Amino acid sequence: MHVQIRKCSTTYPPLDEKSKDPELRGRYNFDNVKNWSKKVPGGDIFNLKYIVCPINIDDNSHWTSAVIFMEDKRIQYYDSMGGTDWSKLEGLLKYVKDEYSAKNGKELDVTEWELVSCTSDTPRQKNGELVFLGILPSNNPLVIYWTRL
Repeated sequence: MHVQIRKCSTTYPPLDEKSKDPELRGRYNFDNVKNWSKKVPGGDIFNLKYIVCPINIDDNSHWTSAVIFMEDKRIQYYDSMGGTDWSKLEGLLKYVKDEYSAKNGKELDVTEWELVSCTSDTPRQKNGELVFLGILPSNNPLVIYWTRL
């Protein structure tokens, strides 16, 4: 198991914003991200401990994040305003499920996975204040820290 943390610089979940089919526009589309795992050690996200996912909300007006804890089978949401966008968590779980199917040719049992909302111990920002999320790689647990800018 690699201790490496993978951070993707794309908005999650990956949406198909340019589809000519109006039914697909704005929806999750695995075809948009199926090559991401090629950049991961061994080409397999299931060899990682964590995947950090920056999430853009409302056209750059607010950023949140989620962390996929691969070993724990948990996806947790972090938002300095205290919200949880369940559709983003579900999109990330769908990505994990699709990636598993693409790598193994069988379906992932998602009943083993937990989606966790933003917890009360996540630092909150005050109006107009910036809060910075930092991640420190460690063997266990993942160290997440917040600072006010």
